[in-house]
Amino acid sequence: WEADGRESAVGMLTNDGVAVIVGGKSDGNAIGDAGTQVMVGLLGAFLHGEPKRGLVIGLGTGSTAGWLAAVPSMERVDAVELEPAVTHIARACALVNHDAFRNPKLTVSYGDGRDVLLTTRRQYDIIASEPSNPYRAGVASLYTRELYRAARARLAPGGIFLQWVQGYELDLSTLETVYTTMRGVFPHVVTWAPLHGDLLLVASDTPIGGDVETLRDRLAREPYASAFRDAWRVTTLEGVLARFVGNDGLTTALGNRGRTNTDDNMALEYDFARHVGVHSGVDTGVLTTTAAMLGAMDPGWTGAAIDRASVDAQRMTSFVAEGQEPPASEAEGERAARREIARAFVAGDYDQARRAMGGFRGTVFDVTELAMIGQLLADAGDPSADGVIRTLAAYRPAEAAFILSLFRLRTGDAAGAARAFADACHAFRTDPWTWPLLAKRALPMAPAIIDAVGPGELGEAVFESLGQPFAASSEDETRLAARYLVAIRLDGMQPGEHTRVAIAPYTRANVPWRESVLAARATTLARLGDPGAAAAARDLARFRAHREPDLSSVLRARAGAGGS
Repeated sequence: WEADGRESAVGMLTNDGVAVIVGGKSDGNAIGDAGTQVMVGLLGAFLHGEPKRGLVIGLGTGSTAGWLAAVPSMERVDAVELEPAVTHIARACALVNHDAFRNPKLTVSYGDGRDVLLTTRRQYDIIASEPSNPYRAGVASLYTRELYRAARARLAPGGIFLQWVQGYELDLSTLETVYTTMRGVFPHVVTWAPLHGDLLLVASDTPIGGDVETLRDRLAREPYASAFRDAWRVTTLEGVLARFVGNDGLTTALGNRGRTNTDDNMALEYDFARHVGVHSGVDTGVLTTTAAMLGAMDPGWTGAAIDRASVDAQRMTSFVAEGQEPPASEAEGERAARREIARAFVAGDYDQARRAMGGFRGTVFDVTELAMIGQLLADAGDPSADGVIRTLAAYRPAEAAFILSLFRLRTGDAAGAARAFADACHAFRTDPWTWPLLAKRALPMAPAIIDAVGPGELGEAVFESLGQPFAASSEDETRLAARYLVAIRLDGMQPGEHTRVAIAPYTRANVPWRESVLAARATTLARLGDPGAAAAARDLARFRAHREPDLSSVLRARAGAGGS
């Protein structure tokens, strides 16, 4: 979907989770960025305890505003969006934004969020700002001293201001400018990592503390229980704390040397722009290590003790949840075993991961670790996978069914594998929080299941289960590819009706522009005698004509031409 809006050209991509495209650039994915989009507002509400009014700058997928409005104590949430056309995308994301537009507490208005902060007389308990990247024209004005002064003036007593900052494509001096600017206005600024490519600066007039038992009780209530389980894949306070980076001590260390970004000296717009396309950033793991060296890891919570081993373990698996290897460490014993399991799992080396499990004797702390251990056991056909699958099913039914399908396939129960796979796909249609990494690895099982069960009722069930998009269009390309391979097996030597149905999505305008997809489409349509075969062949030829040659081909061609 696309539209020319009042302020911007807006688009929506659905190949791998609903993505918001503004001016040709992705400004967020409903699935991939949920850890940030949900928590920019909800983490503030969780730390505050009893927020009544919230302001969200930028609507996007509606996740920040929708989840914030779901907090029982909240009386009103104002979301300010510059581009009205974005509302179409937010409405399409009801499954991930807590059905925001059905909540009467949410009010959406169209205009400049900066203007609202500078002119409104309302007081807010939570103000959440997640604009686009600061290098885009005008966006850095939402990161200035003047903007922060306006935000602070709009906070009710005990209020919290939350500012998203990209952790990628920036250098340390740019980050220091961000901290220096915010520290110059707010007395207290602490840092969280809602995703490992993102930072969340949480600012307030007074220290944000909390009683541990009170926070545990709050975490057990909705919408917090669902939000932390869905967006961060954690169910304990230790899992929440695993995303904490550093307290005021880290802010002081980083906020002493930078420049101040002001309305009449918008340094950040240019500082960020210098690093666009440069694949570097400030690693959240390094920031956490720095905070530990500074003694700045205490969140200020009082009362009952925190299980630090659980925090460390869940900080490690928070990387796995995003498909990243955890940072290297000098850990020993069980901690080292946990890290090696996680590293090998992300790398796809299941044999090495299982070998590392020999040193693992502890508790499985979070949903990601549960799914990871279940997948490793199921892949080996280990009967102990059954208990893990049953436990996981209480949190993530689709993931549990995918793992069960793998277990049954490995143990020779082809019929059971087919039924479990179909169950997983049906559950995935309504559960947008199914782990993308697990789904990406599970969906390609489909052809092997068909090879095991053959054509027939079970094969048809697998084919049908792949026929509709998953929630929020998650893993759509992987689903379509698996369905196409299943269709080929069901039709046998000569492409038939299954193949015709499976190739249909690739005959529309927005075909994935990759050689493997274009070649399969051209070959299949030709064998089917489809009228679109000629156009598909032209697309493939056009792709190949503009493909960059690899270096070895260039050198061979030059050698054949005498090196000229």
